[in-house]
Amino acid sequence: MLGRPVAMKMTKPRSIGGEMIYPESGSYIKGTVNDSVEYPKPDPSHGSYHWAFERLLSVSLIPLISVACVKHGMSGAVDGILSAVLLLHSHIGFDNVFTDYVEKRKFPKAGPAISWILRGFTLLTGYGLYEFNTSFNSTSPAHAESITDMTSFFLNFRHPQTTLPTMASLPKPNLSKQGQVSVVLGSQWGDEGKGKLTDILAAEMDICARCAGGNNAGHTIVANVGPDNVKTKFAFHLLPSGLVNPRCVGFIGNGVVVHIPSFFSELDTLEKKGLKCDNRLFVSDRAHLVFDFHQVVDGLKEVELGGSSIGTTKKGIGPAYSSKASRSGLRVHHLYDFDTFAAKFRKLVEGRFKRYGNFEYDTEGEIARYRAFAERLRPFVVDGVTFIHSMLASDRRVLVEGANALMLDLDYGTYPFVTSSSTGIGGVCTGLGIPPQCIGTVIGVVKAYTSRVGAGPFPTELNDGVMQHLQEVGAEYGTTTGRRRRCGWLDLVMMRYSCLINGYTCLNLTKLDVLDGVSEIKVATSYIYQGKELASFPADLNMLAKVEVQYKTFAGWEGSISEATEYSQLPEKCRQYVEFIEDFLGVPIEWIGVGPGRSSMIHRRVADQQQ
Repeated sequence: MLGRPVAMKMTKPRSIGGEMIYPESGSYIKGTVNDSVEYPKPDPSHGSYHWAFERLLSVSLIPLISVACVKHGMSGAVDGILSAVLLLHSHIGFDNVFTDYVEKRKFPKAGPAISWILRGFTLLTGYGLYEFNTSFNSTSPAHAESITDMTSFFLNFRHPQTTLPTMASLPKPNLSKQGQVSVVLGSQWGDEGKGKLTDILAAEMDICARCAGGNNAGHTIVANVGPDNVKTKFAFHLLPSGLVNPRCVGFIGNGVVVHIPSFFSELDTLEKKGLKCDNRLFVSDRAHLVFDFHQVVDGLKEVELGGSSIGTTKKGIGPAYSSKASRSGLRVHHLYDFDTFAAKFRKLVEGRFKRYGNFEYDTEGEIARYRAFAERLRPFVVDGVTFIHSMLASDRRVLVEGANALMLDLDYGTYPFVTSSSTGIGGVCTGLGIPPQCIGTVIGVVKAYTSRVGAGPFPTELNDGVMQHLQEVGAEYGTTTGRRRRCGWLDLVMMRYSCLINGYTCLNLTKLDVLDGVSEIKVATSYIYQGKELASFPADLNMLAKVEVQYKTFAGWEGSISEATEYSQLPEKCRQYVEFIEDFLGVPIEWIGVGPGRSSMIHRRVADQQQ
């Protein structure tokens, strides 16, 4: 392709048009072609770097002016004209060379016509931008700006990169705005219904991020998809559920463990259902990988435990975190130094053979499979720390979607009947690489009763007709495992403990409608152990299994609350239940779920809570 600096910078003598030209250090030398047409002498102010910068600036201004026009309500026509002018300017150098070289030397008759064809193409490009912005104006200005900025960022910061960004291009710590990150966390044993709130909030967010866990999590969301708004059910396990918003970017942080086959299986399923995720799903290069042998080991460990088994999902999450903690794990970036990856992988599998015996596993076949996965995954991989802080420095709104819940946290949950990651607020910082001051709103999601999957003590567990009602009406079956969940009354002792650790700024009370028709409703308010009231939720599970639970009893309400859209429309007895929970915990309940649908969520205003 012809370029503006028509005289060449040479490092060795060259013959041009029969004339020997010798280089001059750091200078550009003109030459002749057939001793007849002389190249124009370049302007010293337009050296190669200056010229390259000018073209880059010209082309860069096009999307910037496009965004400015959209943001300030200017018509697409004005935007198209400005874009055409900029395109003409960016092609001036090419056009001049074309005229001087092609018209005078190669095509003296056809040259002018070809030049005008070039100019026409430039104007058509401008018109194309006009048409693009005419349709683009229908989107909100905030999203128009977000899409342009993010696209530019993604093109420059994908990993591995051809040209690495310099330190000067990375955001400074003081540019990551305080309080810009909103967090949704499970406050009980999981399955509280975090997905629906995440779906609602993601409509106003630029980024939805996962910070911990793996494909052992599970959210089911119903959303309208496509131009016909077809109501479609989506099951999310590994991918951020905020992807249901077509303008929201999904990000999997370094604290997540990623099973790549499941990643692509879930992605393919979403796209087959009409949810397009092109260029809006990214994975941190520091995230650890889950392999199939981790899943095999997960099952073998459960067999070893026998009657004391934890009841894991057998997705290999625990063994993958074990590899991480033992410093023998493999991370996403290892895929792009494949010889090293293969050697480490063989060593890792051999260690599991020594521990569990030679179980059936094709090591070399798996290595070959991951070579192919590495190339398919490449467009999704970014430097996670640079990604998230560049978004924060650009005023992007970030929503963090917690996986599992606090009572499954490795440190604060009912250990050892827990998951293998930090599921609380601390895991948000370590799992994304952000400081605490970036976090603003922390929403704790709490079910109007309690449920849990797997083994472990459950002080308020029921084994009667009420439990069956909660299971059937509440559809208490695991999204990931399909297992029937154990159910019981709401435990406010556990909830106060959860509030202390995670510091919720507000709560989302879910599945309140499931209690419709229950004549008598109880909530746990204290634990008695050996005749004394415990100050908090105990660490000792033997003690927890023996506590006597003290309850506060409420009369149930009549009728269904599923049609309520305002807090004032709830029955008085229902409001008494909500307000007791709120007062006991000292945290406002801002969101109330009254049905399974996305619209079945009451958003309480500040005035409502003060009444």
